[in-house]
Amino acid sequence: MTSKNLPIHLKVQRILFRYRATPLANGKSPAEMYLNRKIRIKLDAMFPHYEMTSEQKIKPRTRIIQMGERVRTKFFVNNKLSWKLGVVTQKLGHLHYIVKLDEGKEVKRHINQMQKSAIQKEEVISNAPTSTSKPSFSEDYNPDYYQFINRPIR
Repeated sequence: MTSKNLPIHLKVQRILFRYRATPLANGKSPAEMYLNRKIRIKLDAMFPHYEMTSEQKIKPRTRIIQMGERVRTKFFVNNKLSWKLGVVTQKLGHLHYIVKLDEGKEVKRHINQMQKSAIQKEEVISNAPTSTSKPSFSEDYNPDYYQFINRPIR
């Protein structure tokens, strides 16, 4: 359909749209003064505007983990999340790493599945219980009192 065959209301709509997008003497178009932004016209599609806003200039910073660094690694067992400690042994690209867990197992993990850890391997070992002796009972312990627990129910 050419502009000659268009109904009058569409012709008026196009004229008003062009008028509202045209800058006035103050440097702003009527649409820009009303909407506080420029409206897009066909000319904008032909010559895109590449000015970046401050939000576009700020890129999310990717985390970098060094070789030999201590990390906590996500570990899923029976659909339950747990974290295991390990050391980064190899970098496979920008985002993937090989981590050797404290258990000795090596796993490949994405950087989103790892967190830097300040817990050293010695600290983890030192927190484990070291004594294998039985707990001491207090003087008021009476084995006859607990006799009924092991008695069968009649």
